[in-house]
Amino acid sequence: MNKLLELSTLLTNVAIICFLTVIYLEIRPEPVEPLSVAAEISLEENSDESENSLDDMELARKELSEKWSDAGLTDVYQAIKDGEEVLAKSDASVEELIQAGKRSNAAANFVGYIQEEYADYYRDNYKYDFVQKKISPSHDKYVALGNKLKGIRNTAYLLIGLKLKEEGRVGEAFFYFRDAFRLSTFDGYKKSDPGTRYIAEQEMKEILGIKDIESYKTWQ
Repeated sequence: MNKLLELSTLLTNVAIICFLTVIYLEIRPEPVEPLSVAAEISLEENSDESENSLDDMELARKELSEKWSDAGLTDVYQAIKDGEEVLAKSDASVEELIQAGKRSNAAANFVGYIQEEYADYYRDNYKYDFVQKKISPSHDKYVALGNKLKGIRNTAYLLIGLKLKEEGRVGEAFFYFRDAFRLSTFDGYKKSDPGTRYIAEQEMKEILGIKDIESYKTWQ
């Protein structure tokens, strides 16, 4: 009888041990494999890419800051007002026009740095009309403001070219006409106002003696 009891106890203990062993195997954490050399290199490369990205941002920010440092941040509406006043002067000097063009160009770029983020978000959400409707009003106002500033800049370049041409500085005049031409909207011709681009093209053609070549006016 005692032997049967001992055997029963032994079997019970063995069963308990087996049960606990199974539980342990189920819940024990998986061993963490050491990183391979390739994986370690990959992590280092990702870290390097992140640092390089930050370095690129710092470099780009520094370059932009230096590029526009002499132009300075400016009140955009004041820049438009001042620029239009210079353009309206019949006796505006070349230097005045250069400064008006320079200030308007800088302001247009500053506005563009904001507008381009709206443009990117607009493109990213082209499938969603309800998102684009919310983005469009602000985006379009930034575009209109930038175009106004660019228009002042381009007109200033055209007037500079005309003044330099009158002074006999034809070589310099040509490249101001070129800038007025290449930076202006191509489809802007009207009989009442041919637009900066068209006028600048005629001036360059006259300088080069090729006025016989027909100029594009409008698709309409």
